[in-house]
Amino acid sequence: MKLHKINIIKDKLKRKKRVKIDIKYKLLKSIIQNKNIKPTVRMYAMYKYNIKNTKNNMCLITGRFGGVYKFCNMSRHMIKKFSSLNKLQNIKIISW
Repeated sequence: MKLHKINIIKDKLKRKKRVKIDIKYKLLKSIIQNKNIKPTVRMYAMYKYNIKNTKNNMCLITGRFGGVYKFCNMSRHMIKKFSSLNKLQNIKIISW
């Protein structure tokens, strides 16, 4: 029972951290797309955006860092689960 509570606390901390990362990610993306900002600032934001994009691939549901696909920010396990339940659009199971 104690181990279960620890896992819940860890999960909440991971989710809070992920929300902060996503806010920074969206802010950098908006700076890159804004044409009124100086090109040097936009290039620096693009550099930071690319670094953050590669380091922070985490599944939004499970919190896994490995095997995460960018198009939906979900791990391969969750993609398999949701596609077998027909909850993902335009994704079909070929052989599983």
